[in-house]
Amino acid sequence: MSYPAGINALTEKTNGPGQVIFASHMNAIKTALDEVASVLGNAPQGNKSDLESRIDVLIDDDGNINPFANFVFVGKSGCKYSTIQSAIDSISDEDEENQYVVIIAPGEYTEEVTTKPFVHLVGSAPTMPPLCSSFPKFPTTILAPTDSSSVILAGGSISNLKIECWQSPPTIDVTVQWSPIVNCFVISGGAGGAIKSTGADIYALRSSFFADSGEVLQIGSYYHYFNDCNIVDGGGSGVWSLSSGAKVYFFRCNIESQGETPTLPSGCLVHARLSCFSDYPSGDGTFDDGTMSGSCCDIGIEW
Repeated sequence: MSYPAGINALTEKTNGPGQVIFASHMNAIKTALDEVASVLGNAPQGNKSDLESRIDVLIDDDGNINPFANFVFVGKSGCKYSTIQSAIDSISDEDEENQYVVIIAPGEYTEEVTTKPFVHLVGSAPTMPPLCSSFPKFPTTILAPTDSSSVILAGGSISNLKIECWQSPPTIDVTVQWSPIVNCFVISGGAGGAIKSTGADIYALRSSFFADSGEVLQIGSYYHYFNDCNIVDGGGSGVWSLSSGAKVYFFRCNIESQGETPTLPSGCLVHARLSCFSDYPSGDGTFDDGTMSGSCCDIGIEW
């Protein structure tokens, strides 16, 4: 291995006690120290930004390593944040050009969660279900601890989560537009249903909604979209409760009611394509199952 001249001078062996040290030797030592200082600086321990640049990772103020910008990690152990809400609350500079992702490790998180715009929650991807199961198994679960909603969707998106509420409020309450629900399993054991829209549209993709008591969908007077979803009434209260003026679009969905036939109030529209209903809706509203407006190839335009 070839070393700089100054390093070679430091490694030369002496001839024993009494050897004369020449000025050239000391100059070589100085050169070697200058070479070290040019790499490490005058303070080798450096500061936070120096260390980040040397090892190419981000370090928070508490010394935790974060390998990606705008990613926040939550876990039952080994992470800075042990609760989902504390991770969300730690973010203060989010906007459309500076969005964040909160990664949630497997485990059961008993807490109320309120999301916010431009912050997206991502759990662990579900495993494939056994053949005898109707739903996949999710490693990451949010469980409502008290008599309140488990998740209030106030912006951002949620994905790869199982969300349960066995109290009276809805499991998810959507309060802000553009709060997509992707690849989630939402369970309600109370009268509030699996999901409710409070002043906002519902956007759901590849998700399952189940209610054991109360209507599964509590839908307000907005536009709501369900794509590749299971909507199952397990308690006989019905698959939905529609406010006047609600417009609901189903594409490749399974809508199953164990009890009451879905009711369509006057002024409501249910538009379905490639979807299966255990009971067709009845009432003064409009139900369009595709037979009146052409082939399923028109979906992209009609939606």
